Amino acid sequence: MDEEIQELLDKQGFPPASISIDRRLQLIANPDGQDFICPFLCIRDNKCKIYAARPFECQLYPFLINLRPGKLLLTVDLNCPYIYEKIDSREAKEYIIYLAGWLNSPKMLKMLKDNPQIIQAYEEVREVAELLSLR
Repeated sequence: MDEEIQELLDKQGFPPASISIDRRLQLIANPDGQDFICPFLCIRDNKCKIYAARPFECQLYPFLINLRPGKLLLTVDLNCPYIYEKIDSREAKEYIIYLAGWLNSPKMLKMLKDNPQIIQAYEEVREVAELLSLR
């Protein structure tokens, strides 16, 4: 979100060139040569360097706001080993109901509408709930 980007630039000393024109974090090449990673991931210990100030999308993970034709969905990233194992558990189902309700609140729908860069068309995800329209 815009205010999170500004905080990263001002308080965390994040270089402005690492934010794309469409207000997205620029991933960096993984040193092991496979894929790309978040610039805030510390490779040595596999921990987030800015965990206390991590952006909304990181707080939400492994849940993702996903756009499909005519639908806004709450999905989970099936590449996350924990959620892959626990997605059908009672606790996960209860949390999904809670999270979908929270994301469907007027305040959160306004936040999503004001920050469309959060809504992506992710692949390798499982749909877990439909969200209300942002219109």
